[in-house]
This record gives sequence, C-alpha cells and structure tokens, in this order.
Amino acid sequence: MGISYYSVCMGNIMAIDIRHNSEREFLIITVTGQLCLEEYKAIMGKITQSEQYPADINALWDVREQDFSCVTSSSVDGLIEISEQYPERGASRVAFIVGANLAYGMLRMYELSLSIKNPKCSQKLRVFRDYSEGENWLFEDQPQSLKLNFP
Repeated sequence: MGISYYSVCMGNIMAIDIRHNSEREFLIITVTGQLCLEEYKAIMGKITQSEQYPADINALWDVREQDFSCVTSSSVDGLIEISEQYPERGASRVAFIVGANLAYGMLRMYELSLSIKNPKCSQKLRVFRDYSEGENWLFEDQPQSLKLNFP
C-alpha cells in the first residue's frame, strides 16, 4: 500500500509516490518534477507520522526523473533545515538514486553539508547512480533476520 499524489508549487508540478516495502521493511519514495522544499517537508511529515512503519525506517528516494535545474546551494541549506526538524528519523539510512550529473552533485553537497552542519546526526545518507546498489546499501551491516512487525 502506498500514497501517490501531485503537488503544484510555485507553478511547477511535483509528483510523489511513497511505497512501503513490508518484506524488506523500507520505503521507496519516487519523486518527479521540480524540487519544492514545502513538499519535501510534507513528505517528511508523512513518513514520521505513519502508523504503518516506524519513523526511523530506511528510505530509498528515487529522484532519477526529478528536475534539479533550479536547485541551488540555498535549496540544499533548506533541505538541511527541514531534515533537522525531524530528529525522529534517527539512525535511518537514506539512499538517493539519481540519473543526472547535476542531481548527483547537488545531493552529494547535501550529504556532505548535513554531516558538517549537524555532526551529531545519526542518520546515514548516500547518493547512488545504480538502484540495486542503493537498495543493498540500506541493509548493509544489518542481520538478515531483522524484521519489524507493525499493525
């Protein structure tokens, strides 16, 4: 079961699809369109307030079809500020899957800036070009038998 919706932000459409993989216990979040910080914040709220899974569930963000042409260093700072508002994400792992070089560079800047500006953050974040590598990384160093059960 998942959530799919569209958002119009400053005249741009952003499509969001959030799916819960209950077999491996992680989220797959697919985003297309231009990055909208308000919508990113809304997604974080949906993740942390769900009763289907824990707030610190691992997440794979598939942003291969997202438009990063308007993303700036200010946008990256905005993402960091939003991330800091959700400490309940705790020690989760977050894998971003990108297709374009610009997206890779901007999300690497986010990854590095987050670790510098918030060194106490226990969340692990990585950027990948390959979907399988990103998904596998979410579960590195975790026991195979680990499976959480939620109603």
